[in-house]
Order: sequence, then structure tokens, then C-alpha cells
Amino acid sequence: MRQNWLKMSKIKNLIFDLGNVIIDLDMERTFAQLRHYLGTDYEAALKRVFDKDVFIEYEIGQSSETEFLHQLRSVADIPVGIGQLRDAWNAMLLDIPLERLEMLERLKQKYQVFLLSNTNDSHLYYVHGYLKTIYGIENFEERFFHRPYYSHLIGMRKPHQAIYDFVLKDAQLKPSETMFFDDMLVNIKAAQSVGIQAVLHPAGADIVQVLKNF
Repeated sequence: MRQNWLKMSKIKNLIFDLGNVIIDLDMERTFAQLRHYLGTDYEAALKRVFDKDVFIEYEIGQSSETEFLHQLRSVADIPVGIGQLRDAWNAMLLDIPLERLEMLERLKQKYQVFLLSNTNDSHLYYVHGYLKTIYGIENFEERFFHRPYYSHLIGMRKPHQAIYDFVLKDAQLKPSETMFFDDMLVNIKAAQSVGIQAVLHPAGADIVQVLKNF
């Protein structure tokens, strides 16, 4: 506990991933719906789409939501509308507990707080709609973060080193004074490679409780 406190005492900047850190995810919900549309061999169908780099291009803003969803529809076993596939793609997105939003507001008073997420138009639109419907929040990024960094808006994605270098330079952060929370080990190691203090946040854990340990 003392070691964590000493580590945190040097930190001035906090960077959070979005999925499985701020918003809970259940990938199986999306896979279950895609299985219905793409057939029992849906994994092979998805592989045909992902092998074309369509998903990566979507995540770094080089292709549109429509192009991505049309690629999914092209491997469907049954007739399916773009709206149905959008709903299936967003089905993995669950809840953002109020306690996490309150935590971000408290942290923002003491630290510089940032968001760094591999995401896309569909997911971000859903998150904004969820926050407006559940909490009446229409200024998510401005209210809870000093600056957001979304892969599809800056044209880079984790775990490439370039995205960490970009964030550090753009926000004028010192890596040794910066702590990053992410649910994927590959992203953690990439952040550590540029000197950022990175903490693996296991899926299913509550970031509020994790921060209390620091």
C-alpha cells in the first residue's frame, strides 16, 4: 500500500482507457448477435472482414461506419439491415456507473485527466446517447477530462508507440509523472516502453476501487 502511495505521490497526470475501465463491456453480447446474422461459421465470416483491415481502418478514421457495416453485411447468411448490424456492434457496450463519473470529477480537481481509447463513430455515438439519456450529460469530454484522445479522430491506435508519443507531446506531459489505466496488457507494455507509469485494469474490476488502492 505504501509503495502504491509513493508511486501516486509523483503523479500529476492520469490517462484512462474507455472500454472496460470507464464503461463496462460484454463482447459476448455482440458475438451472439453477429452469430445470428452471420451464421454458425460466424468466426470465419468475421475473419474475412478483419483480414481486409476494414476494422482497423474504421478505428483510425480511414473508413466510415457505413463502409464497415457494409463489409459485415457482405458476409451475412441472412438479409440484415445496417441498423441491425449497428445495434449488434454496440451491444457490447453496457453501463457507466455514476460513481465512476463522480470519481473523474474529483480527480480532475487534483490531476490532469485524459481519455485514450481505441474506438469508432458507432461506439462513441452510443456512449454520448447513453450519458444523455441516463444522466442528462451532454458534455462528457469537457466535463470529465482535460482532453480526450480517440483513435478514429487522431488517426492512430494502441498499442502503436506513435499514439503514446502523440499524447505526451500534444498534452505536454512528462512520462514519469503520468499514470495510464488500460484493460489490455499489450497496451500497458507499449505505454511503459515510453516511460509512462501504466497499470493493468482487469476486465470486471471497478476502477473506483482500483484508484482507492492508490
